[in-house]
Amino acid sequence: MRDQLLPQEGLFTAILRNSQDGIVLIDDQGRILEWSPGQERITGMPRDQVLGEPLSDVVFRSFPPEVRSVHSYVR
Repeated sequence: MRDQLLPQEGLFTAILRNSQDGIVLIDDQGRILEWSPGQERITGMPRDQVLGEPLSDVVFRSFPPEVRSVHSYVR
């Protein structure tokens, strides 16, 4: 079974690493499992700084400081 996964894993890695699109994989708890180079380019956030973080926290940090308040979401 493991031998059958290796070609698929290689294909997945090639797609992830070479796509110009931002690709983010999360687990069932919303934590980031993978963050593509395209996503790094789009967000300016390096992969090693976001892996394991909740996606919601990372998205929140990507907003400018002036809109990071509950009040700004209510408006």
